[in-house]
Amino acid sequence: MKGLETRCARLRRALLAASCPAILWAAPLAAQESAGSGSGVAPSADTQDIVVTAERRETRLQETPIAITVFTGAALEDKAITNMSDLNRFTPNAVITSTNRPAGGGGAIAAYIRGVGSGDYLFPLEPGVGVYIDSVYVAKTAGGLMDIVDIDRIEVLKGPQGTLFGRNTVGGAISIVTQRPHTSGELTGSAEVRLGQRNQRDFLGSINAPLVDDLLGIKLGIGRFNTDGYGRQLTANLPTGGTNRWVGKGALRLTPSSDLTIDLTGDYSRQRNKGRPTYTYRDKIVPTYQRYNEIAVPVLNEQLGLPADTIVDFRFNSPGPYSAYGEKDSDPHDDYDIYGIAFNVAYQLSDQWSLRSISAYRHVRTYTGGGNASATPYPILGNPHDGEHVTDRQISQEFQLAGSAFDGRLSVLIGAYGFWENGNRHTATHNFHGLYEVTHLERDAKDTFTYNDYSGQSYSIFTQETIKLNDLIDIVAGARYTVDHKRLFQYSIFTQLDKYQVPPRNYKDTWEKFTPKIGINLHPKDDLLLYATYSVGYKSGGWSPNGTNPLIPDPAFAPETLTSYEAGVKSQWFDRRLTVNAASFYSLYKDIQLTVQVPDPDTGVNLRTTQNAGDAKLYGFEVEATAQPVRGLSFQVGIGYIHDKFTKLTAGAIASGAEITDKLASIPKWNVNLAVDWHVPTGIGDITLHGDSSYRSGTYLTLSDELSYQKGYTLYGARVSLEPRFAENLTLSVIGTNLSNKYYFTYAAYQAAGGQFIAVPAVPRAIYGSIKYKF
Repeated sequence: MKGLETRCARLRRALLAASCPAILWAAPLAAQESAGSGSGVAPSADTQDIVVTAERRETRLQETPIAITVFTGAALEDKAITNMSDLNRFTPNAVITSTNRPAGGGGAIAAYIRGVGSGDYLFPLEPGVGVYIDSVYVAKTAGGLMDIVDIDRIEVLKGPQGTLFGRNTVGGAISIVTQRPHTSGELTGSAEVRLGQRNQRDFLGSINAPLVDDLLGIKLGIGRFNTDGYGRQLTANLPTGGTNRWVGKGALRLTPSSDLTIDLTGDYSRQRNKGRPTYTYRDKIVPTYQRYNEIAVPVLNEQLGLPADTIVDFRFNSPGPYSAYGEKDSDPHDDYDIYGIAFNVAYQLSDQWSLRSISAYRHVRTYTGGGNASATPYPILGNPHDGEHVTDRQISQEFQLAGSAFDGRLSVLIGAYGFWENGNRHTATHNFHGLYEVTHLERDAKDTFTYNDYSGQSYSIFTQETIKLNDLIDIVAGARYTVDHKRLFQYSIFTQLDKYQVPPRNYKDTWEKFTPKIGINLHPKDDLLLYATYSVGYKSGGWSPNGTNPLIPDPAFAPETLTSYEAGVKSQWFDRRLTVNAASFYSLYKDIQLTVQVPDPDTGVNLRTTQNAGDAKLYGFEVEATAQPVRGLSFQVGIGYIHDKFTKLTAGAIASGAEITDKLASIPKWNVNLAVDWHVPTGIGDITLHGDSSYRSGTYLTLSDELSYQKGYTLYGARVSLEPRFAENLTLSVIGTNLSNKYYFTYAAYQAAGGQFIAVPAVPRAIYGSIKYKF
């Protein structure tokens, strides 16, 4: 009870702080916009409105009837958003963090919007929040926690976007728009160096220039990111949580005529990290570990050079918040190579109609290994050096025909989309390695090798129309029809016996879905939009990628759907100096694809298995507001609330330990963010002060696991920058994140089979300096 009272008190304080700007809004407002507010608002009448492409065409943010949080390039810099995970601090009802697979590598994104998403990235699993780069869908979320390099803006679309975005946007979409090359004007660019704690040393550079005036332009961007890490694998004395990453981007723009624009873009990312820190503790020694201590440990101690009396017990619990033990000869690593190319052609057919083609290819190779779930020097549970390899290739093609008729009263967008994907994955695991080498008993041979080969295709046609009945009422109607095909070839062997655990098998299936959207928009006056929307989102089915567990004989899972009812308001007041946007939603979530950990009778370890868990309902709201009480001073506030409740559970979910009263994972009921920006001209130059705080209430990080409960917490960030008068175009900054050094988890689970708790802690406080020059 005391803990609940404490959390409630914190929530009251956060809400009280969130209401403070209302006092200022009542005062006379005479400010202009601080360029690029966190909510994407343009309050000043003399400042260019922010344009978004949330409806696959350019529209003014305040006239787009979708709940969106937009980060312009200026906002990304002002708020020190350097990685996709930083969006967490400023986006109501969104959770954007690293994957919930401890061995899956810290570079893979796990995104949840309004409680809907996914924390895994293995085929045939798919994200519940679609990530798009320049309108190209990114199928694999590995590498999704990308660094912010050469970004024009980021749009976070909330709720199912099943009509225009379609593929796996059951929860929402994150649309990343990069800078475009200039075909006229002067060469521009920037160079930035960041130095900070844990030997942080980052370099970013970009150039944008016309090659042939009014015909051809080029843009290049590069980023190099290094830190020494904040954790340690104690057995081998290796750092964890560090960064070693390259990012490169390039683009060409060709404009052979005023009606034709051709964009060719490419990107490449390379990461060689040493894995993530973990925190583990064991609260009991289960019989499987007792037997391992008696038979395998004495032999392994001699081989590993450990003291003869060493055994698996409580001595290997984490002694510190960011440290854990691991295999004696392990090499924890989280590597990937990702590249892509896209070809975007836009042709203006007439004054009213345009045609667009978006062609893209992406290649992903990930390599993770050296993880040890047992957190001991022994090869008990985890990935050896060989680890997990994933190779994935995707090709996509989209056509869009957009236009208007009847003097602009009818807006039309019609499109077709094709997606082709193929790849393979192989994973080697240690499971009580050392027992078989002593006993030579078949039941002790539990090391496995799993191989998956897969392919998938998705085809869809879509349309959306807006009919302007009069100056007050618009009607929106849209639909998408999707056909998904998937194939999975899979087997698993016991490597010590060269014997199948799961014999070779082929799975094939096809799913079809019609996803409609209907909405009504009201424009009672300028700068006021009221809207209501009914929409449906869909994510195709598949099979558990980790093999078949005898406790769950059927590895197949069906598609999941989300039916959402949303009502919202977008408003600007006092000559656009105050902006208040709000939305409420009620969602019916059916056939939820849930990944749970179930003990594998063959190996005695927890096996991640995906199944349909049942149905749930979710409802809540979000509010975002920006105000400037005086010139140069800006306040932003965001408030989100989500209530979730299971309405039905499947027999498989109940067998996995779920209960109807459980809360879905990764859903904080309350989240509040505040930010203040103050721009002050001085005799030495322009000084900008930024401060922010973000609160999240308590969250279960794993379903049906009381020990995975993460208490509510508040994070603080700040940035101080100077643009000195003696050096034009130079910006000197000091940035701090997680300033109170809050310790909290992004993943946590209790593994009953091993009597052990394992968690992944978030990044601690970071303070660094930046020198940036623009030209």
